[in-house]
Amino acid sequence: MTTTNVKLYNGHINNATYQIGVPTQIIPENVIIYCHGYRPEGIALQATFFDRFELHPTLIERGWIFAATSYRREGYILQDAVEDVLDLRQHIIKNYCPNPKNIIAYGTSG
Repeated sequence: MTTTNVKLYNGHINNATYQIGVPTQIIPENVIIYCHGYRPEGIALQATFFDRFELHPTLIERGWIFAATSYRREGYILQDAVEDVLDLRQHIIKNYCPNPKNIIAYGTSG
């Protein structure tokens, strides 16, 4: 997939790395936040999502923002993960999509 119709933003919120892909050809109205599963301690914190979704081009054309967070640390950190996803959600609403129609959190584990 090419990223010509999406602008990528990378940064940190409370020590969690994030990546956000915002459509450039349409005003975004929807958000998908990818929530990765368990990662053992010692793995570098990284937030990526483009290798996870086969529907990126179609959904981006329809105004979906894609986002992911590394969480602030690895291991069994459910409370941190929930807080980091909620922080990312608020960051997206504040900076890229003030009135989202839909916000979907999608995750995998194992």
